[in-house]
Amino acid sequence: MNLFSTRDEQYHREQKRPIANAYSMTSLHTKEDAVDSCSVLFMHKLGEFADAKKPVDLGAWLQYYAFDVVGEFSFARKLGFLEKGTDVDGMMEAIEGMLVSKLNHIWRDLRPIYLRHHTRKLSQEQCKLLPLQH
Repeated sequence: MNLFSTRDEQYHREQKRPIANAYSMTSLHTKEDAVDSCSVLFMHKLGEFADAKKPVDLGAWLQYYAFDVVGEFSFARKLGFLEKGTDVDGMMEAIEGMLVSKLNHIWRDLRPIYLRHHTRKLSQEQCKLLPLQH
């Protein structure tokens, strides 16, 4: 269980309290220079793609930007995503793997309900084709 996945409001409140101030608007304003430095580097990297007339995976680069901003907020330094233009130390891949795993668990739990609801609309023959185990 962690701060982001818990449904326990008391646990969430207790875990959030020590870090909430770091993300207050006042605190974020003091980190504006750090965000600006990430923004300048981000725009420079996009400019390199434009100058070379190369396509850019904007989704990936926005994630690199976000990770480096979080690095500035958390550790007072960029994590190197923008500079290297890649997933540093497999952090993004690891998070994606955790999300996929979580979605698989959610689907495993919801699948019987989904099938029960939707199979009512199917014929007997169509229902036989559905794998009902999980």
